Amino acid sequence: MGSSDRERQRLMQQGAILREPLAAAFRAAGIGPGMRVLDIGCGVGDVAMLAAELVGPSGSVVGLDRDAANVAWGSRRVTEAGFANIRFQVGEFSDFWDSQPFDALVGRFILMYLPDPVATLRRLSEQLRSGAVIAFMEPDFTAMSTVFPEMPLFRSARSGLVRHFVAREPALTWGCACTTRIVTLAS
Repeated sequence: MGSSDRERQRLMQQGAILREPLAAAFRAAGIGPGMRVLDIGCGVGDVAMLAAELVGPSGSVVGLDRDAANVAWGSRRVTEAGFANIRFQVGEFSDFWDSQPFDALVGRFILMYLPDPVATLRRLSEQLRSGAVIAFMEPDFTAMSTVFPEMPLFRSARSGLVRHFVAREPALTWGCACTTRIVTLAS
């Protein structure tokens, strides 16, 4: 993907396309007014801004990303949009720590890029309050999509991708079609 203005523009277009389905998923997960939300892989800020709208002025969002240029871009967008309840931070997920617990951990199209998404979620969940929400939108590369008319090259490529992702992480089912994994954590 990379770190370029062109990629940041693509991320913004993706954010606009997925905004409503993600908002519905976050609402269904229970994200609402007054909550404190951690957005991992925040990129240029689309998910953080959506979460900030849902939590309102009494809530807050911390966006975490390893790419300083993306965080700077997102910070400019947030300032221009007038958000006062979003703070971005540059850093690795494994090194992140905040003194205050979070009510929700969210992200979009980030877990698939992590070498061990389960370990990352386990580590970050240590910073969540009891009963917190974990809600992510991720593609499902194991689901068989179809095109019509049938195209043999597409079918072959699809099968190869499915084999690759199942072999890489058989314990996980990535949820596409805007599927959200919601986990309530016990204390």
